[in-house]
Amino acid sequence: MTTTTRSFAERVAHDRIPVLDGVRAVAIVTVVASHLPAGPARLVPGDLGVTLFFVLSGFLITWLLLKERDATGGISFRAFLLRRALRIAPAYCAFLAVWYAGYSLLGHPPRPWQVVAGVTYTVDYVQAIGGHSIRGLGHAWSLAVEEQFYLLWPPLLALLLARGGRRRAAVALGALVVAVFAWRSWLVLAHVAPLSYAYDAFDTRFDALAVGCLVAVVSRSARFGRLAAALARWTWLPLVPVALLVAWHAVAPLAVRYGPGFTLDAVLLGVLLVQAVMLGERRAWRVLSWRPARFVGRISYPLYLYHPGALALAASLGGLPVVVRVALGLAASAAAACASWYLVETPFLRLKERLPRRAGRPHTLPPAPVSPAPLPAASPADPDTPSFDHTAEDVMIHSSREERSSGRTVRSVAVLRCSAALRCSV
Repeated sequence: MTTTTRSFAERVAHDRIPVLDGVRAVAIVTVVASHLPAGPARLVPGDLGVTLFFVLSGFLITWLLLKERDATGGISFRAFLLRRALRIAPAYCAFLAVWYAGYSLLGHPPRPWQVVAGVTYTVDYVQAIGGHSIRGLGHAWSLAVEEQFYLLWPPLLALLLARGGRRRAAVALGALVVAVFAWRSWLVLAHVAPLSYAYDAFDTRFDALAVGCLVAVVSRSARFGRLAAALARWTWLPLVPVALLVAWHAVAPLAVRYGPGFTLDAVLLGVLLVQAVMLGERRAWRVLSWRPARFVGRISYPLYLYHPGALALAASLGGLPVVVRVALGLAASAAAACASWYLVETPFLRLKERLPRRAGRPHTLPPAPVSPAPLPAASPADPDTPSFDHTAEDVMIHSSREERSSGRTVRSVAVLRCSAALRCSV
C-alpha cells in the first residue's frame, strides 16, 4: 500500500489521537536515555526529546483551542488555564514538595530564590541568565517554557483568528519561527549571550512550539493535506528525517546546533509528527499505538519530573555494578511516575473531565453575531474552513437534520395560517 486512505485532517478530527501517546513515549525515552550515567546512551541527544515535546505540545494545545473555537465560536482563556492547571499543577506541586524535602533531609535545603523560581515557573530564565543549573530542579526549565507558552499563545491565537482567520495565524507563526531562528543564531554565533541562554530561555525556544502550532493551524488546508500525503507515501519515509537528525547532530558544532540548529530540529521533528499521524495505522509503525507505548506516553510528565533525581540517587550507590545502578534508577523513576499518575494526577484528571468544555463567555474573542432571521441558522466560525472536529459525513448528516427540522417548522407555520384563515371565514 503506497497511499493513505484518510487525510491528515480526518485523522486528527477526534477527541484523542492514540498514536501521539506513542510519540510522547519516544520523546521521554530519548530524554531519559540521555541522562543515564554511562555507556552508549550518553550519545543520545536529549535535547531532541525536549524539542519533540515542544513541537507536540504546540500542536496539541493549538488543536484543542481550534476545536473549542469551532464548537463555541470563541476561546475561553479562563477555562483553558483552569484545564491546564488541573493537568499540570498537582503533579508539579507534589514534585516540588518531594524535591524540597529530599534535599533538606540530605542536608542541602534549596535556597529561597530557588524555591521561588520553581513555584513561579521561571527556572528557564534563572538558569539562562545565571548560567548554572538548579540542583535537582534544572530540568524544570522546559516546564517553565511550556507555562509561559500557555499564558501567551491562546490570546495571541484568538487575536490572529479574529483579525484574519487561519491564514493570518499561519503567516504570523511562520514569521515567529524565522524571527526566533534569527534571534537565537545571532545570540550564539555572535557570542552575544551564553549557550545556556540559547538553550533555556523561552524567547530562544519558542520556535519549536510555533512549528507544532503551525501544523495544527494549517492542518485542514488542501495544500497541507497533499503535503502530508506525500510525506507518508511510503512506510519507510520517516527514516529520512531520522537519518538527517542523526547525521546533523553527529557533525554539527555545538554552537551551530544551539544557534540555527534548534529550528532545523523542530522542523524535522514536525515532519516526523505528521508522518506518525499519517502512518500510525501501518503495521511497521503500529508500535506507537500499542498499550505499553501509550502508557509510557501517558506517564511521560511525572517520569520527566522524577527521573533525574531517581537516576542520581541510584548512581550514588557505591559497590554496585553500573548496570545494576541504572536498573535501580529506572525502576525508581517508573515507580515514582506511576505513584504520581495514580495517586496525584488521576483524581484531578477526573475533575478536569467533568468540567464543561466551555466555562462562561469567551474572554479573547467576541461572541458570534446573532442573525435577525426568525429561524435559527448555523454559522461556521471560519467560512473558508469546515468544522475541525467533524468529518464531511457528520456535516452532511447535521445539515440534513437541520433541513428536516426547518421543513417541519415551515409546515407547522403553514398549518397554523390555514387554521386561522378557516376561523376567520367562519
